[in-house]
Amino acid sequence: MALFKKLFGGKEAQFQERILKTLRSKSVNALPAEKPLSIRLHGVELDLTDLFHRCEQNQVQSVELIDQYFSWPLDFVHSKEFSWNQAESLLRPQIVPTAIAKLFGLQLFPFAGALSTALVISQHSVYVRSQDLQKWNVVTEESLNRAIVNLDADKMEMEVTITDGTDRFIGLENRDGLDASRILLPRVRDFASAKLNANYFAGLPNRDFLILWSKDCSPRFQEYALEKIDTDYSIQSYPLTRSHFEVNETSILLVN
Repeated sequence: MALFKKLFGGKEAQFQERILKTLRSKSVNALPAEKPLSIRLHGVELDLTDLFHRCEQNQVQSVELIDQYFSWPLDFVHSKEFSWNQAESLLRPQIVPTAIAKLFGLQLFPFAGALSTALVISQHSVYVRSQDLQKWNVVTEESLNRAIVNLDADKMEMEVTITDGTDRFIGLENRDGLDASRILLPRVRDFASAKLNANYFAGLPNRDFLILWSKDCSPRFQEYALEKIDTDYSIQSYPLTRSHFEVNETSILLVN
């Protein structure tokens, strides 16, 4: 048993060193933490246990898994000083995983499930923290409303696809980092209600993809949609959730 623990601990330490080398190759300031399966990234301790086990189970794709894991943290560490006049027109809402966003002190608003809405200063990939709003003397709700109005004014493409029978869905994939966040826009939800009926399903597996589909879709399509969400969540950068949601005019509710 002692030998097993020694070998297992060695493997964990080697994984930690691999992560540190990977981050340093990207000129990222990362340091080892006390636990073998954790590091400190700009003063924030990140637990690598789940990433370690995933890489052990799928060593062929370990590089991709590591890149996926750090996609959010490496964005969250960015910082730059802005005045409210500079930031106001650049604010956009961004759906983010709550747990990791909290570690970096982002200003968060409730969304659903394990997700929250953050504020990002577009074109700079800098996230707003509560101290920024205090410095700007801006009410939190005002900042979120401003961000949603700004995103609503951006150009985007919405495509309705109708397959055999009643299978109807809308896919948004503008790939500007804000596709999932467009579920917050009234015009998107109004459009979806008109095409998919008042209550419909939504999936946002990562920040660059939003799929909305009718509750009347066939069982075969329902299965396809859930598999698509699960796959994209598992392999794409900036993962959000493999869960899906029921949406209507006034609410977004977690289904599973």
